[in-house]
Amino acid sequence: MQKNAGFAAIIFTGILCLSATSVSADTYRWKDENGKVHYGAIVPAKYANQPYDVLNDAGLVKKHVESSTIPLEVKVEEEIQTRKPLISDEERQRQTDRLLVIQYRSEEDIQEALELELAQLGYDTKLIKQSQQSTATAIR
Repeated sequence: MQKNAGFAAIIFTGILCLSATSVSADTYRWKDENGKVHYGAIVPAKYANQPYDVLNDAGLVKKHVESSTIPLEVKVEEEIQTRKPLISDEERQRQTDRLLVIQYRSEEDIQEALELELAQLGYDTKLIKQSQQSTATAIR
């Protein structure tokens, strides 16, 4: 009896996993040359250059693609350019200033931290140069 219960649990888990992956997948809607509407997990290559819709789980249009003849790089670049920043440059500067006020008590503290950071960068640069020289020597 326990074997059957374990087997049933494995089958149930497998079905649950398969249904979860299919639910989250996009559905595409396109028209063939006769105007008949088709739905599928992918747009067939034959219809890839024609307009199609990407549907969400509820069957609503998530995105409409007019033409896929535009190279993917161009689409990505256009999408990046149309995105608006979450906060303005002025707000970003205000947040940075607030963090400085919280972290340091005075301008002298900020200056000391800056000098310490520059000294650390100088030390790191020195170590990298020594490592390069050591590696070059070892290669020769």
